[in-house]
Amino acid sequence: MSKKLDELQAKLIKYKKKLKEKKLGYGEVVRTRYGDSYEDQLRDDTNALESLINSIDEEIKKLK
Repeated sequence: MSKKLDELQAKLIKYKKKLKEKKLGYGEVVRTRYGDSYEDQLRDDTNALESLINSIDEEIKKLK
């Protein structure tokens, strides 16, 4: 169980770092080929990462 907890905490650190990097790009509005703005893509990416982080947090709490 300790190994599983260590793996989850490593993932949590990894995804929090990715989220931080994504949030640095807010405010850069650029059109893509598909009609969505870069900001829309960032918002979707950060929402997905936040959900993933929350689910990992919940799983860590259950294991402790």
